[in-house]
Amino acid sequence: MPEFYYNDGSGVRKVKEFYYNDGSAVRKIKEGWYNDGSGVRKFYTSSDTVASFSAWHLEGDAVSGTATASITFHSDGTVTGFGAPSDVSSSGSTAYLNTTGTGLGASYWIRATATSGSITSGVVGSWLQLNTDWTWTKSGTLSGSVTLTFEIATDSLGASIVLTSTGNTLVFARS
Repeated sequence: MPEFYYNDGSGVRKVKEFYYNDGSAVRKIKEGWYNDGSGVRKFYTSSDTVASFSAWHLEGDAVSGTATASITFHSDGTVTGFGAPSDVSSSGSTAYLNTTGTGLGASYWIRATATSGSITSGVVGSWLQLNTDWTWTKSGTLSGSVTLTFEIATDSLGASIVLTSTGNTLVFARS
């Protein structure tokens, strides 16, 4: 994507957001498109998603019974994870949006891909709208793990991916 700059009289500044007035309100532009004669092309995507997303390592460690590790991407733009019954985890990024709040994730879709191991519960391989919370879990009574890649896009087909996070691990173990 190209970058846009403007001169405010005291220096050249990078444009971070675009707005327009539709006559009833000022609205933020999420994408900009143009027709170059041979096709329609995107030239701008807003930067609502975080620029850098740190991977999570979540581990549930049990002496007996079931151990569980889970990660949840919430519809408000936040991310939480836990390991149970004993949590020996390291937190990654706690948000996938720069600004979080009720329903702000609804303009985005997420896809989880297992790159190593298998998931116990949660949807993998499909684009899911973030208008609700989505959780991925690995659990069991002996030991196991899964490594996940999360991608977030501005469309339901994943044509405009705006965030990719690799190396997210969910582990369960018997101690």
